[in-house]
Amino acid sequence: MTLSVALCTYNGERYLPEQLASIAAQTRLPDEVVLVDDGSTDGSVAVLRQWAESVPFRVQVHQNPTNLGSTKSFERAMQLCAGEVVALSDQDDLWRADRLAQTEAYLVANPTMEAVFSDADLIDEHSEPIGQRIWEVVQFDAAKQQQWREGRGYELLFSGYVVTGATLAVRRAVLPLLLPFPTHVQYLIHDAWMSVVLALRGTIGSIDEPLVQYRQHTSQQVGFKAAGPRVTLRDRLTRNRQERLDPIVQRATRYRQLCDLLGSRPDIDPTRLARLKRMADHLERRVRMPLVRLFRVPSIVGELVRKNYQLFAGHWWKTALGDLLEP
Repeated sequence: MTLSVALCTYNGERYLPEQLASIAAQTRLPDEVVLVDDGSTDGSVAVLRQWAESVPFRVQVHQNPTNLGSTKSFERAMQLCAGEVVALSDQDDLWRADRLAQTEAYLVANPTMEAVFSDADLIDEHSEPIGQRIWEVVQFDAAKQQQWREGRGYELLFSGYVVTGATLAVRRAVLPLLLPFPTHVQYLIHDAWMSVVLALRGTIGSIDEPLVQYRQHTSQQVGFKAAGPRVTLRDRLTRNRQERLDPIVQRATRYRQLCDLLGSRPDIDPTRLARLKRMADHLERRVRMPLVRLFRVPSIVGELVRKNYQLFAGHWWKTALGDLLEP
């Protein structure tokens, strides 16, 4: 099995040397590394070129002619990779020395799997452990991990993403089914799109080990923030209605767009997509509830009877009560 690494950079000079060093220190070295810079104005490209000359494996350094953003930069990097497996890498993380070895071992042992992701330790800007793992933060607990192993991981992805792109590796053979990455769906970056498609196909596995140290810092594109203050009953009764509805509208729009994108694909079981459509319908009905609280009761009872609150909300009774009490 040949392994490529796809790494994209944008003004990442501060943390790049550590990440590149961790790739060069793998117990199973990559066969090639494809580096795509998205128009950095710092010394990122110089760091990449200097590192490329110091390692014993093939390295390509490419610069985008214009700023494409992370999703299209990763699309380009993955297209340029020649390995049978493409491991994704962020510019500011650190890899455990056996990340590639563990990835290869998993995919060799599970030939029907088209991709695999892992857990990750969170570190701060000084490379010090924060004391948490990503799976803990996104609540990918033992029960949900079992659900994933049973091939029902797609059910989890409709309500929140648990796959972090920095831990993901994909077989190159499946790329024609994943590319090009869509850019018009709200809050759907490259790793979220790949995880949804592959989970719907039932071909993405997981490794229950922190093979990456995922860095938290103020300038990163995607991070894992601490939970905000607890919403009290008084908050629910007095806060601005639109403040609550906006994120629901955004989720409904995203899932409806996903339905449109995936609905005609022959490689995806339509019964699995039906769950996604059901969730979009549920969210849209919640948004359309009447302003007068009393008039919301039939809609809420209807969603409870259909078991949509129970299916799509972690604390379903709190969500239903919130819909009733919100201004």
